[in-house]
Amino acid sequence: MLKKLLKITLVVSIIGAGIFFAKHKMLFGKNAYLDYKSQPVEDESKVSGIAAYIDFFNIRKANPTTGIVDINAVYNAFQQYESHKLNKTGSGSNLKWTEMGPDNIGGRCRAILIDKDSNNVVYAGGVTGGIFKSLDGGATWAKVTTNANIQNQNSVCICQGADGAIYYGTGEAAFGFGIYPKGAANYGPMNYGQGIFKSTDHGYTFTQLKSTQWSDTAGSKNPFNGWQDVSSIAADPTNPKRIYAGNDAGLQVSNDGGTTWTSPNGLPKNFSCKDIKMTKDGQTIFIVAGTGGYPQGNHAVYRSTDGGANFAQVGKNPVIPSGSFGMVVSIAPSNEKTVYVSVANNSNSSPGLAGVYRSDDQGNTWTSIVTGDANFVPLTQGEYANALCVDPLNSDKVYIAGLNMFSIEKNGTAYQTTQITGGSPPYYVHVDYHNILFDHAAPYPNMYVGTDGGVFKSADVSNPNTKAPHFFQC
Repeated sequence: MLKKLLKITLVVSIIGAGIFFAKHKMLFGKNAYLDYKSQPVEDESKVSGIAAYIDFFNIRKANPTTGIVDINAVYNAFQQYESHKLNKTGSGSNLKWTEMGPDNIGGRCRAILIDKDSNNVVYAGGVTGGIFKSLDGGATWAKVTTNANIQNQNSVCICQGADGAIYYGTGEAAFGFGIYPKGAANYGPMNYGQGIFKSTDHGYTFTQLKSTQWSDTAGSKNPFNGWQDVSSIAADPTNPKRIYAGNDAGLQVSNDGGTTWTSPNGLPKNFSCKDIKMTKDGQTIFIVAGTGGYPQGNHAVYRSTDGGANFAQVGKNPVIPSGSFGMVVSIAPSNEKTVYVSVANNSNSSPGLAGVYRSDDQGNTWTSIVTGDANFVPLTQGEYANALCVDPLNSDKVYIAGLNMFSIEKNGTAYQTTQITGGSPPYYVHVDYHNILFDHAAPYPNMYVGTDGGVFKSADVSNPNTKAPHFFQC
């Protein structure tokens, strides 16, 4: 009788909690200290698709008192988890788990790395799944073994040092959607990360860099040091100890392999560093600086010509509009004097693409080569999905992608734009592109693409004789 009563009580409690959370919509925000009671109650029968998923995500993670998911609550949860680990009893031998699948779902991928010593070795980072490694050019994958005490695997960016060490950064909220308050345009679920992780054994195990742990430095509504979101990361090709990381506090530079970090001169205060690109000698570096989260905006391009010691803004208005919602930089591998920048408008604006800009003197001067219009709309949510990459064999050809991928190629004094993905396989690539890069294959490098649907690959896109490139999902 007692067991039956307990079961009934448990069921009633669960139903009651479900009704409460469903009626009182949760909010998600880095600093969105909003009262959930002020939000309109939606008809749950009409919520479906991505909106239903977002609602479920927020109901699971929101603070039941404040009605929001904020950075302080997440930080406190991590701290409580660490303290509880010290109180565990027993060996835990009865809590062993084996992953059963499915193993054919890629998930959102923002991070891809081609090993500098082998085209066959590829790393891919899943925003909600951690790091995966392929030894056969993307044909098969295995999840990387990590330390048991790593709680968060929101892998967003990845790079390889000159000594072969691999670094990946975590936390996606700086890209905007995840920290919009409930009811705002394009709000959605994203996660804070746990700083940077490093591997010195060819990516088989990773260890969190202690210098990139969260720290509560101010004790206010935004008390953290920026490492909750590492949006970009790059390694000096000539110096194995120098690593660059873009987080919510700006650009951070390490000259000791990630043990300590400093900030360069000439950069604005309190900005998110979204992109880092550099020349092969490590001396000229371009970064994108802007506000992250909600609302986004005020992005601009900064350049260093002294190996990252000092930066200054380049392409100032009216050439490159600095009030944009998203920017990405790409340097031409075959001619590093040529640099491109794609600029996105607000997702609610039309067209989503503000323009693509080109410099032929490594950033001193810029020209607008294309602008968005009804026939050329690669970016419709460029603060979230914006990828740009110059063809490794042709500095006059650049690939831009957001919803779909287009090529932009100079033909005389004009530029021709061509859509190269869309439709059914073998031309299909999942929408929402986050990363485009090429390997070192000859004579034609392979292209890898990171999307909301995982990793895709093309073996013929860089072949100038290819009219319609073929892609397959890795």
